[in-house]
Amino acid sequence: MHGLCLPDTIEFMPGTITGVTAGTGLTGGGTSGSVTLNVNTSTVQSRVSSSCAAGSSIRQINSDGSVVCQTDTNSGGTVTSVGTGAGLTGGPITGSGTVSISTDGVTNTMIANGAVTDSKISGTISSSKINNI
Repeated sequence: MHGLCLPDTIEFMPGTITGVTAGTGLTGGGTSGSVTLNVNTSTVQSRVSSSCAAGSSIRQINSDGSVVCQTDTNSGGTVTSVGTGAGLTGGPITGSGTVSISTDGVTNTMIANGAVTDSKISGTISSSKINNI
């Protein structure tokens, strides 16, 4: 019987593993029997599994993914009112609104010396409108 294998003559020879070493971020392993590898949570962080309430921020993420919250002491502040000074209209605004220059709102005292140059003037200006010539 050339090239024929009968079931009672087949022999399986499993391979041999001489050791399983736990690498970076793992624990466990071994050199005989059944071995197990686990994630070392002191070096590998779990997914973040929680969050903080409004008005708080995450201070710390623990190795198990839980978080430690803290009160947000600098949320950027809240504007409660915007007033309008000389030459402006629209205020006070306490919710939403628009601040604008009022009609005839910009006066001579509000313009810095030398601020109005030839390039900023369009059209003609009569000499009666120019002071200190």
